Amino acid sequence: MAIVTGSDVAQALGLPGTTPTLDEVARVADEVLTPYLTAPTDGVDGWPAPVKEAGIVTAIDVLQNRTAAGGQNVGIDGTPGPYRMGPGLLAKVGGLIGPWLSVGSDVG
Repeated sequence: MAIVTGSDVAQALGLPGTTPTLDEVARVADEVLTPYLTAPTDGVDGWPAPVKEAGIVTAIDVLQNRTAAGGQNVGIDGTPGPYRMGPGLLAKVGGLIGPWLSVGSDVG
């Protein structure tokens, strides 16, 4: 069960539909987050909203890393921001996924 889809990412970015690139960054976000999570067991079909939001944030970070110059977030004035990939990628969404973290994971 996918945490996030390309359509979810497209909707978050205000785009009319998904693209192969958005589908791929959604898949990457799933592969990054899923090993650290325990699947919901409360009978809910799919992941809870905070986990979906974490997936969208992670997918957009991966997309930004691919499309920004040097893998950096660039402001309107052209000032580069911090590099978006690395250990901070999971730390950024740790608060959202906290209740669903697997006991054996090393994030938190």
